[in-house]
Amino acid sequence: GNQLILNQNITIGTFFILANYLNVSFNNFCGLLTRINVIDGNNDYFLVSNSNGTYFYNSNLLGQNLYINGFPTYDFSPLLKHKIIYGYTNTPVIWNDMAIGWDRSFAGRFWYGDVCELIIYDRILNDNEITQVNDYLMDKYAPPVRLPADTVLQSFCPFTIKPQGYFTQYLWSTGDTTDSIVVQTTGYYKVTATDIFGRQSTDSIFVQFPSLWNIDSAIVCLGDSV
Repeated sequence: GNQLILNQNITIGTFFILANYLNVSFNNFCGLLTRINVIDGNNDYFLVSNSNGTYFYNSNLLGQNLYINGFPTYDFSPLLKHKIIYGYTNTPVIWNDMAIGWDRSFAGRFWYGDVCELIIYDRILNDNEITQVNDYLMDKYAPPVRLPADTVLQSFCPFTIKPQGYFTQYLWSTGDTTDSIVVQTTGYYKVTATDIFGRQSTDSIFVQFPSLWNIDSAIVCLGDSV
């Protein structure tokens, strides 16, 4: 496993972690965020998984102040999707030798997944500040859906519309749920996409085909056999 050790005292009031988990289930109390207490020298946990489920160990440092993708919960499932994990302490605490991705109590208890970003504040943020940080992370790692610019075509060949970026679900104005659609008529087409955080965004495109068709003309499109 890989881990990062921060060899300095850090005051933690509020933290945000963007992470996912690649194993089938939590096991062996995999560590995501742990420390050495500068007061008594013992290992303490902010986020450590339990041994046989998808829940984080409920640390005394956090109480019930843990949110995943904006919802108050300790349940990390479904595991394969990225999560914004946000929490705060009742009173800011000082950490030394903080470990990211490792349970410092045991050599083999690593976090089997990705940690994309960690943001720490030395105080408890207000609601507006929390929203700003969440929006920053979501927009950075999962920008809203974007379709190509409105398009005027010079042929009657089918036109494929495909959004930029990766999304977990799609719903088009045509009723399709695929990541792209093929159109052959002039009109507006809209897609609503759901990103890795469960947030939905919408975009639309106008596609215009030629208005006149000479019935004596032959149309050969890419991929057609002649």
